[in-house]
Amino acid sequence: MTTASPLSSARERSTSAAVNEIIFNSCGVCLYGAQLKSRANTAAVASALNQRGVPDRLASLAAQVGTAALNYAVMSWLESDSDDLDRYVVQAFEEVRDLSSPAPGSVHEAQAGTEE
Repeated sequence: MTTASPLSSARERSTSAAVNEIIFNSCGVCLYGAQLKSRANTAAVASALNQRGVPDRLASLAAQVGTAALNYAVMSWLESDSDDLDRYVVQAFEEVRDLSSPAPGSVHEAQAGTEE
Protein backbone atom coordinates (compact mmCIF):
# COMPACT_ATOMS: atom_id res chain seq x y z
CA MET A 1 0.00 0.00 0.00
CA THR A 2 1.43 3.37 -0.97
CA THR A 3 0.60 6.53 0.87
CA ALA A 4 0.72 10.00 -0.53
CA SER A 5 3.35 12.31 0.86
CA PRO A 6 2.12 15.34 2.79
CA LEU A 7 3.28 17.55 -0.09
CA SER A 8 1.41 15.44 -2.63
CA SER A 9 -1.74 15.65 -0.55
CA ALA A 10 -1.33 19.39 -0.10
CA ARG A 11 -0.68 19.81 -3.81
CA GLU A 12 -3.79 17.81 -4.69
CA ARG A 13 -5.85 19.90 -2.26
CA SER A 14 -4.30 23.08 -3.68
CA THR A 15 -5.06 21.98 -7.24
CA SER A 16 -8.59 21.10 -6.22
CA ALA A 17 -8.94 24.45 -4.48
CA ALA A 18 -7.64 26.21 -7.59
CA VAL A 19 -10.22 24.42 -9.75
CA ASN A 20 -12.98 25.29 -7.28
CA GLU A 21 -11.82 28.91 -7.24
CA ILE A 22 -11.99 29.07 -11.04
CA ILE A 23 -15.51 27.64 -10.97
CA PHE A 24 -16.73 30.02 -8.28
CA ASN A 25 -14.92 33.07 -9.67
CA SER A 26 -17.80 33.60 -12.06
CA CYS A 27 -19.60 35.24 -9.14
CA GLY A 28 -16.47 36.94 -7.83
CA VAL A 29 -17.02 35.82 -4.23
CA CYS A 30 -14.11 33.39 -3.99
CA LEU A 31 -11.74 35.76 -5.74
CA TYR A 32 -12.71 38.53 -3.36
CA GLY A 33 -12.07 36.27 -0.35
CA ALA A 34 -8.68 35.24 -1.73
CA GLN A 35 -7.75 38.87 -2.30
CA LEU A 36 -8.74 39.73 1.27
CA LYS A 37 -6.57 36.91 2.62
CA SER A 38 -3.66 37.96 0.46
CA ARG A 39 -3.99 41.59 1.57
CA ALA A 40 -4.23 40.54 5.22
CA ASN A 41 -1.10 38.39 4.92
CA THR A 42 0.77 41.18 3.14
CA ALA A 43 -0.25 43.66 5.84
CA ALA A 44 0.87 41.24 8.57
CA VAL A 45 4.30 40.84 6.94
CA ALA A 46 4.64 44.61 6.52
CA SER A 47 3.69 45.12 10.17
CA ALA A 48 6.22 42.54 11.33
CA LEU A 49 8.96 44.18 9.26
CA ASN A 50 7.98 47.59 10.62
CA GLN A 51 8.17 46.28 14.18
CA ARG A 52 11.73 45.17 13.38
CA GLY A 53 12.67 48.70 12.40
CA VAL A 54 12.01 48.68 8.67
CA PRO A 55 10.42 52.01 7.61
CA ASP A 56 6.70 51.84 6.72
CA ARG A 57 6.99 52.36 2.96
CA LEU A 58 9.90 49.96 2.58
CA ALA A 59 8.17 47.35 4.76
CA SER A 60 5.06 47.64 2.58
CA LEU A 61 7.11 47.31 -0.61
CA ALA A 62 8.99 44.27 0.71
CA ALA A 63 5.76 42.60 1.83
CA GLN A 64 4.09 43.20 -1.54
CA VAL A 65 7.09 41.88 -3.48
CA GLY A 66 7.30 38.86 -1.17
CA THR A 67 3.60 38.10 -1.62
CA ALA A 68 3.89 38.40 -5.39
CA ALA A 69 6.95 36.11 -5.45
CA LEU A 70 5.22 33.53 -3.28
CA ASN A 71 2.10 33.59 -5.47
CA TYR A 72 4.30 33.19 -8.56
CA ALA A 73 6.08 30.24 -6.95
CA VAL A 74 2.86 28.48 -5.95
CA MET A 75 1.34 28.90 -9.41
CA SER A 76 4.53 27.55 -11.03
CA TRP A 77 4.52 24.62 -8.62
CA LEU A 78 0.86 23.81 -9.28
CA GLU A 79 1.55 23.77 -13.02
CA SER A 80 4.43 21.31 -12.55
CA ASP A 81 4.60 17.62 -11.70
CA SER A 82 6.92 18.32 -8.76
CA ASP A 83 6.28 17.84 -5.05
CA ASP A 84 9.09 20.29 -4.24
CA LEU A 85 7.42 23.64 -3.53
CA ASP A 86 10.60 24.87 -1.82
CA ARG A 87 12.48 24.79 -5.12
CA TYR A 88 9.88 27.06 -6.72
CA VAL A 89 9.90 29.49 -3.79
CA VAL A 90 13.69 29.76 -3.88
CA GLN A 91 13.62 30.19 -7.67
CA ALA A 92 10.97 32.94 -7.47
CA PHE A 93 12.98 34.95 -4.93
CA GLU A 94 16.16 34.44 -6.98
CA GLU A 95 14.30 35.84 -9.99
CA VAL A 96 13.17 38.86 -7.94
CA ARG A 97 16.78 39.40 -6.87
CA ASP A 98 17.96 39.13 -10.47
CA LEU A 99 15.31 41.57 -11.65
CA SER A 100 16.37 44.10 -9.04
CA SER A 101 20.10 43.77 -9.76
CA PRO A 102 21.79 46.02 -12.32
CA ALA A 103 22.30 44.45 -15.72
CA PRO A 104 25.96 43.75 -16.55
CA GLY A 105 27.49 46.78 -18.24
CA SER A 106 24.57 49.06 -17.38
CA VAL A 107 24.88 52.63 -16.17
CA HIS A 108 23.40 51.49 -12.85
CA GLU A 109 26.07 48.84 -12.44
CA ALA A 110 28.81 51.41 -13.10
CA GLN A 111 27.25 53.80 -10.57
CA ALA A 112 26.98 51.03 -7.97
CA GLY A 113 30.69 50.32 -8.39
CA THR A 114 31.64 53.95 -7.69
CA GLU A 115 29.58 54.16 -4.46
CA GLU A 116 31.77 51.75 -2.51
